[in-house]
Amino acid sequence: MFKTSTLRAAATLAVICLSGSAWALGSTPVTVVNPADIAKAEGIQHPYSNIISCSFDKLFGGCGAAITAPPSQRLVIEFVSGFCQFSNASNSLRVVQLFVNTGGGNEVGNILSIQAPGTISQLVRLYADPSSQVRFDALAFSGDSGGCFFTVSGQAVAVP
Repeated sequence: MFKTSTLRAAATLAVICLSGSAWALGSTPVTVVNPADIAKAEGIQHPYSNIISCSFDKLFGGCGAAITAPPSQRLVIEFVSGFCQFSNASNSLRVVQLFVNTGGGNEVGNILSIQAPGTISQLVRLYADPSSQVRFDALAFSGDSGGCFFTVSGQAVAVP
């Protein structure tokens, strides 16, 4: 079906293309000396992370906590996670919201996804004005005790 010379040419081409040295041409080992320089090059001047907690109100079934954005810096929240637990194992979260103040003090509520019973984990891109409150509200069924822990991470960006 194929001529011997055609098979030989295909085999030679395969050896050349699959050769390790052919793929290694032009590669240079890289050593990262200062990761902070990479963060600065990407515009991340001030990495930010915080953890907050709250306890459920048995009467209303709510749990709220807040952090304050750094003064003279806009807080850019990039990842949010959290965990809530209850004294009654059959209780569960109904909704979790994250409120941020943006653009002159306007408060905006963002509903977060509940991944598993009592667990929140979500990539976000939210901006909070300098010195403003960033507030978490979690709602569950009333009449139960328990609490939540929330973590936020991102960066604080200097405001000119």
